[in-house]
Amino acid sequence: MGAAKVKSPRTARCHGAGAAGGQPRDVAGAIVGVLMALWFDWVKNQDMDVVAEFDRAMAHLEDGLPL
Repeated sequence: MGAAKVKSPRTARCHGAGAAGGQPRDVAGAIVGVLMALWFDWVKNQDMDVVAEFDRAMAHLEDGLPL
């Protein structure tokens, strides 16, 4: 199945397309992915500073995921 074609700006806004063409759902998915990864790490090491690790991971996303 292909992606649905957006017919109007109003429809685009309703389906998550931003003014710059970005996808808010992609951003939300990236954040949820970070939180899930942190959760799995926290289960293994409950002494970790989750807030600091979340901040580090978000900075990494903001930088464009450099290797």
